[in-house]
Amino acid sequence: MEILLKNGWIIDGTGSSRYKSDIAIKDNKILKIGSNLEGDGYDIIDVSNKIIAPGFIDMHSHADLTILEVNKAEASIMQGVTTLVVGMCGIGRAPANEKVRKYYSNFISKAFGSSASQLYDSLQDYMEALKKKGVSTNLVFFIPHGNVRVCILGLEDHPATSEELEEMKKIVKKEMEMGAFGLSTGLVYPPGSITPTYEIIELCKVVNNYGGLYDTHMRNEGTRIMELGIREVIEIAKNSNIRAHISHLKTIGKYAWKLTSDIIKLIKNAKE
Repeated sequence: MEILLKNGWIIDGTGSSRYKSDIAIKDNKILKIGSNLEGDGYDIIDVSNKIIAPGFIDMHSHADLTILEVNKAEASIMQGVTTLVVGMCGIGRAPANEKVRKYYSNFISKAFGSSASQLYDSLQDYMEALKKKGVSTNLVFFIPHGNVRVCILGLEDHPATSEELEEMKKIVKKEMEMGAFGLSTGLVYPPGSITPTYEIIELCKVVNNYGGLYDTHMRNEGTRIMELGIREVIEIAKNSNIRAHISHLKTIGKYAWKLTSDIIKLIKNAKE
């Protein structure tokens, strides 16, 4: 298919100012960008006063829990979203074992309405299933911390032993080598809520060895957001030397609203 987009405003994602130009597309690839392009046999579309941009990235999605059922992802594609970052909040379909399957059947299916039966032993296994099914978007996978901890400890409410921590680190290492972009945590519900900070630091050290990121749904977003939320993220990032991202930077409850400026100041100071 050959398409010529005429007179559009191009925002290319580099941070540079928008500019007016034409774009010639052939075989689903951009062939040329320039002014006053001509194209015999091209399907010409006048996009005057419209924006032409690369596909958008949804930086926080739980689509991995439903993408097998709705693989066309039309709700995303029709909004121009072509890449979904998944495996967020410490929750995902992989990695899994019998302990994870038992835990998910009672949590994920109720919380997200997703089938708990379609879990995968590894990220690679899940990727293969997606390839066979066919998916319309790009997927960026994070390793769900909840899966990793439940694989080894189930929902046991105690700090991991050194042996258990080593087993978790092996899982994280394996998944990073399979193409994961980082580790995510959900620290407001089990098993994240019963996980001590030092365990997360040790797992993040493994992730950092591969240049990965740490993404977190913090332990507290209410009145104790400063000490139990933001400061923990900073501690994890500092002690594992990893780049950290807060999934939901918000405050819950009227009392916590007034902390917003202090939260921003704390994050800025930490970055500096």
